[in-house]
Amino acid sequence: YGVLEGHKWNDVIRQRGQDWWDEWRRDYSLRPDNLPHTDERHPQHDPRYRHLPGELLRGGESVHDMMERIAPVWQQEILPALAAGKPVLVAVHGIAIRALDEMIREGSGGGGERMREIPNAAPVVYRWQGGRVDASSRQVLLPVAVAPPPAGGPDGSE
Repeated sequence: YGVLEGHKWNDVIRQRGQDWWDEWRRDYSLRPDNLPHTDERHPQHDPRYRHLPGELLRGGESVHDMMERIAPVWQQEILPALAAGKPVLVAVHGIAIRALDEMIREGSGGGGERMREIPNAAPVVYRWQGGRVDASSRQVLLPVAVAPPPAGGPDGSE
């Protein structure tokens, strides 16, 4: 999220405006303002990335940037597993799931326009058909509201 990292969404919306927020969140190629390398939140200060040169670590990514970063896993791991008939579960969040959704749409001849919404913690299911992931089979599984139990016992009695 670049300079937005660690900030509450409502604070960013108040500061930059709802229109800016909506455009940034749904645009395929807009990057957030980059974190400077001197900022402690920059990935170069994360011990997990110590082995990488700082100039390779971005201070913010667009969905398009994320797509480039995850493309090798998509092409070398996920697609071959699907082609072999194996079920695949990918657990990611935020920009990564939107990037995967865009990659699937591009593979089906779509993508590049405004991104589709993916609610937090909602599984997204696709079907493998005709040697590819079928973007038109996309299903977002929303949680079902559960009614509270009736007053008294399970059957409503006192």
